[in-house]
Amino acid sequence: MKILIIAFDFPPVNRSAAYRPYSWAKYWARDGHEVKVLTTDRSRSGIPKSSPSIFPDLDRFEVIEASHMPWSKASPPRGAAGEGGGSAGGGGFKDRVMFKTKQSVRRVQQWIGFGSLISPTLLWRRPAIRAAKRLFGRWQPDVVVSTFGPAVSHLTAAALRKRFQFFWVGDYRDPWGRQLLYKVRSWVQPVERRLERKTMRACDLFTTVSDPLVQELREEFPGAEVLEIPNGFDPEEWEKVGESNRGKGDGVRLLYTGGLGLHGYDPEPLWQALALLKDDRAIVGRLTVAIGTLDSTILDAAVERWGIGELVENLGYLDRSDILQAQRDADGLVFLQWMDLSRDGVMSGKIFEYLASGTPILSMCGPADRNPSRLVEESGFGIALGADPQVIADKLREIASGGEIRYQPDRSLVAKFDRQNQARTLLAAVREQMGEGEG
Repeated sequence: MKILIIAFDFPPVNRSAAYRPYSWAKYWARDGHEVKVLTTDRSRSGIPKSSPSIFPDLDRFEVIEASHMPWSKASPPRGAAGEGGGSAGGGGFKDRVMFKTKQSVRRVQQWIGFGSLISPTLLWRRPAIRAAKRLFGRWQPDVVVSTFGPAVSHLTAAALRKRFQFFWVGDYRDPWGRQLLYKVRSWVQPVERRLERKTMRACDLFTTVSDPLVQELREEFPGAEVLEIPNGFDPEEWEKVGESNRGKGDGVRLLYTGGLGLHGYDPEPLWQALALLKDDRAIVGRLTVAIGTLDSTILDAAVERWGIGELVENLGYLDRSDILQAQRDADGLVFLQWMDLSRDGVMSGKIFEYLASGTPILSMCGPADRNPSRLVEESGFGIALGADPQVIADKLREIASGGEIRYQPDRSLVAKFDRQNQARTLLAAVREQMGEGEG
């Protein structure tokens, strides 16, 4: 079968959005399918990149890059980041400027409140369509998989579907018209939902990451085929990670890896909890919360505001392989729960990465009765603390004083989130919808 994946981010870009489509391309190619990927220019400045060496299957399929920012070429990498960039764009002055510029644009985008209707990523639509048309002149896919977000991936697939015949899978890592990624003004959301319905009306199969989001798509597109394909993890990534050094250092080291300024997530209860502990000399020196994040602006502001510098370690940007090793070595992993009480079913890819690490999880800063926290508790992979700073502080004090994080994992559950299994499940559903057998 010939399969084209349309993904705005793709490895070695080090973003969570890149790993889901990469796993599909990897395992479908291994199973003998002819896979190609349409993505952005991965050498552009201001984006985090890992070493290509940790993605050994990149040479199994053709990756077509369509540039929408030809002026944005990464500076030559420096030092240890030399193989493939290893940092937010390579470490040069131009890369740092581009990264700061993109962060500023994102903040302005949130402030304007126009959701994905005004987004720099929309600039990719025309170059992507042109690149796809050139590809279709020499190679016609049987299946096209577009993955959201951003919305431009679906917009590109919809434009191609008007001119070419293929089976279209529309993947939703996050909802679109019922926005989660951006703050939107009240009148914008109906406009986005109309755009979504118009764009996706030719889609043959929808996929999304949780049952509540499956139900939302079925409400939005009555009669549509919708399949739950959760976020997950690639077990082969973890085979390359070293043995855990957990418990070999002094005190307790907790770890958070990921963004801090994401819409819908608020680390403020954690900062407040640490502020409750900062004057306890029995805790200071025994407890460290290490933060690995690309943009330290929010962390730096929190440390200054709450005076929690003795309890927090800023790790800055971490390469993908360093992230996984740090997760395995930590005494506990901090997971920031989605805060919106009106939405259940938001299942960040981070929680599944944490599940695979073998390290106990502390889910906090959001409702303890929502999907990710329930998963952590019911599967025995950790505990859910909710959003009360005092409750969080009491548990951190207990852990720092020698208490253990409850950890009795149901490992049979983890197989559901194995990306190899998920890739095969998705392709089997596509074959069924297309009326093909298993051959």
